Order: sequence, then C-alpha cells, then structure tokens
Amino acid sequence: DILPSSRRVRVEIDGVTVADSINGSFLHETGLPTRYYLPKSDVRMDLLTLIVLLPLAGFFLNGLLGPRLGKGFVNVVGCGLPILAFFATLRAFTQLQAGEADAALAETAYTWATVGDFSFEIAFWFDRLSALMTLIVTGVGSLIHIYSTGYMKDDPSYARYFAYLNL
Repeated sequence: DILPSSRRVRVEIDGVTVADSINGSFLHETGLPTRYYLPKSDVRMDLLTLIVLLPLAGFFLNGLLGPRLGKGFVNVVGCGLPILAFFATLRAFTQLQAGEADAALAETAYTWATVGDFSFEIAFWFDRLSALMTLIVTGVGSLIHIYSTGYMKDDPSYARYFAYLNL
C-alpha cells in the first residue's frame, strides 16, 4: 500500500513499513526493492497523462475540425501536439534523473472504483526503460509528423491522414 500525506510517502506491505520518504528522500529501507515516488507538490501530477492526451487531442481536433480549418491548422495541431508530448517526456525524464538509481514516477490518472482498501486505478508508471521508449516514440514520431507535412501536401485527405497519424 502507498499512503501519501502531503509531502510524506510511506510504503507498507502487510503492515510492515518498507520505505518511508520525506521530500523524495528515503529515510528507512529494508532489503526489499523500493520505488521512488515523488511527492505531489514537487511534480505536476498531470505530466504523464499529458504525454498520452496531447496526441489524442490532435486526433480529435484534426479529425473534427481539420477539414474545415485547412492545412495551416492541421499542421500546427498535427505537428505541434506530438512535439509538446516530446517536451513533456523530456521534463518527466529530467525529473526521473533527479531521483535515485531505481527511481520511477507513478501517476494515477483516474480511480475507477474503490472496494474497501483496494482501488482500481488507471495509472502510469514511468521508469528508466519506459522513459527511453517514450523519448524514442515521441521524438521520432514528431520528426515523422514534420516530414509528412511535405510528403502529403497534395493529398485530398490531408486532415484525416494527420488525425490517424496522431494516434
């Protein structure tokens, strides 16, 4: 269980404290592997969710408004939002680098249900491996979007192409 309270994070397993943290620094550790949870006040809790939602917003904007607002709008939305997702990934990566060697960022986007002490959540886990993959996907994906503006310039379904590319 993770029991956050303001700037303190305590990790307990079956009533035994595995790790206790104030301001992101662990005070007590056992032999069990621990993860680094940044306190809510030190990190934008919507950052990991933003990485996912920016390209999804591009899909909806280009799919619904792109054909009516033209190529300029499609270019800004189609290329701009994946680039913003890349910068959000860079920011999350720098926050991850500030942690310990086995650090990870955890963010709950939505709590679907709570039953007793157990909750079903839609959450994101951002460790070093997922950071590397997210940097590659958003970085290369942004370059593909930029290249596609010239490659698809005469296509009659320009907005639809960028809508699907944002997915």
